[in-house]
Amino acid sequence: MMQRFKTFWKRPSSLFWLNAIQGTAALNENVCRMTCIFFLIKLFGHNKINYVVSLTGFLFVLPQLLFSFPLGKIVDHTSKSRCIVMMKFFELLLMGFVAVALYIRSKIFVYIGLFLISLQIAAFSPARMGILAEIVSKQHMGRAQSILTSTSYFCIITGTFFASILSDLTKENFVLIGILCTIFSALTFFFTHFLPYTPPQNTQAKPKKFSIKELIHLIHQCQQQHHLLPLAIISSTFLFGFGSFIQLNLLPFTIKNLHMHPEFSGYLFFITSLGIIFGASLFGKFSKRNTYLDKAALAGLMIPFLSVSLTFYGENVYFCAAILFLLGCFGGLFSVPFETFMQIYNPEKQRGLIMGFVSFLCYTELLIASGLIILFNEQLDLSPKTGFSIVGFFILFFMIYVFQKTKKSRLK
Repeated sequence: MMQRFKTFWKRPSSLFWLNAIQGTAALNENVCRMTCIFFLIKLFGHNKINYVVSLTGFLFVLPQLLFSFPLGKIVDHTSKSRCIVMMKFFELLLMGFVAVALYIRSKIFVYIGLFLISLQIAAFSPARMGILAEIVSKQHMGRAQSILTSTSYFCIITGTFFASILSDLTKENFVLIGILCTIFSALTFFFTHFLPYTPPQNTQAKPKKFSIKELIHLIHQCQQQHHLLPLAIISSTFLFGFGSFIQLNLLPFTIKNLHMHPEFSGYLFFITSLGIIFGASLFGKFSKRNTYLDKAALAGLMIPFLSVSLTFYGENVYFCAAILFLLGCFGGLFSVPFETFMQIYNPEKQRGLIMGFVSFLCYTELLIASGLIILFNEQLDLSPKTGFSIVGFFILFFMIYVFQKTKKSRLK
């Protein structure tokens, strides 16, 4: 009976289960993180909202910066599928820990829980991104990458909304939400058992201690693997970095330029995310054919002009919503092809290491985005819509460089 049950549930593809795992995990982690923020704001008071948001954001980013690269090395020396199983079991325990912390109203334990959840993500991300090339053939990589990207952004945004909805429905019963997150994490852990076993890709030597010299050597190896691989790695992180800036800058933009309630910024970013999903899906639909990377770069050239246009239409909410949707759409059309290219040409024995480096770059860009918001809005006292223009100006030079480098390159 049990064998027939497992056979039935194994019918969907490995990509289906990987997508289910990363989607439910992203949704659950965002619900948990936002619930912890709501709990801490209620504990400290609304006058400490900036302190709570800053500290929780720092605790979330820190493990990604410190451990993504070394954990990526470890992933290469272990089975990525088994690593995913272990990390989701660890997450299940952590969700239970956070639920207990919410029950006893311990802010210290809540902070510890958030840090450990981020640490788990730092180990899960290289395994999740690295296993894709081991379970999906090269000719289907574009379609698979577009599905994962679309699901990831949808679940991240949905998780943020669900946290607010659950808080209202339960009348701020954070303990109950913590229990629901634990149950949902158990579902994610259940999904991991349907991933096929993937053997370790690098069994020649034990992982060594991280060093700057090794990072330089890795970049050199990527250059030898394919001359565009280092550029593809950087370009694949663009969507995360620019998306972070949009999300952070939309809050002051909504208040100062659109003259609307700050909560409306969430709806605007949701529209941006829908654009990302549409752009990623559009690439996936046509990815069976040969795709030139310079076509992706051409889509990227639209981004700075759209970003600058927010300066001129920053008072009209309908124009802003349309521009933000197009920004997301062209962002997806630009980044997903480079993510696919990176998946295809990544050296097998260092796939986890490179994906760990990608995570490190993503969260470095998040810190840069946060720094730009402080610089533009507080230090220079610029209008938020002016910030979009300044960033768009620098993006233009980057996109021109990418277009020139990829002019005759084809994604096969």
